[in-house]
Amino acid sequence: IVSSASCHLVLMGCSFTWGDGVILEETLAYKLKEAFSPHCNVYNYAIPGAGSGEMLVQLKKPELFDDISENDGFCIYAIMPDHLRRSTYNFHRILSDSKQQLFFKLSTDDELLGPMNFQDDLYLDMFTRVIMFLYKFSPVSRFCLYQFYPTPYRESTVVRINLEIINEMQQAYEKMFEGKFVVMLWHDQKTAYAWQLFKEKLQKIDIPVIMIPDSPDPLGLRLHKYDPHPNKHGHQWATEHLQKALKKL
Repeated sequence: IVSSASCHLVLMGCSFTWGDGVILEETLAYKLKEAFSPHCNVYNYAIPGAGSGEMLVQLKKPELFDDISENDGFCIYAIMPDHLRRSTYNFHRILSDSKQQLFFKLSTDDELLGPMNFQDDLYLDMFTRVIMFLYKFSPVSRFCLYQFYPTPYRESTVVRINLEIINEMQQAYEKMFEGKFVVMLWHDQKTAYAWQLFKEKLQKIDIPVIMIPDSPDPLGLRLHKYDPHPNKHGHQWATEHLQKALKKL
């Protein structure tokens, strides 16, 4: 969505931000273009199913951003709780395509390593082989694996990995542009311990956090009661609160 403007809004995230289930004119990107026109152009780099890891990989490829002519603006990483697991090794990501799923981890010195495949790590390679054997063993074992969601990482480690990834996202963006990197938290999402810890630590590393408040009618902003993706009202709700927050930064 491009027109003559002096600033940019770069959107990063998953299918929520991409706009799964709604038409173009109902998406967050289009609504933001309408709200900030003619001052800002909007560029949507969201990828369905992605997490912070995939967004970092994109930001480390400057050629992907050559079409952005405005040097000033915002990079908005729109995140929801499931992103915390998407960039680390876990059973569901590996099961979907074990040869293609990339992840990040921390070294013994707490340095971020990745993107990598599970086969690059001897321990994770062995862990994966055991899990895949159990998965194929019987329907009961498959059911149990889905219920217990096996992963070799503690919640606190998953939080630390994501914080490092987002910190590098900020650095990569600010190397290319003079804008500001912010994180937007989608509304009406589950509130787990790891999610609360993540929000607190994100604010401590001086990355602005924009909280989209929960709505009085959460189901009214969803595509379906069993599908948490925002419908057109959900995108409009997020746009209104994001617009107010950006104008204050």
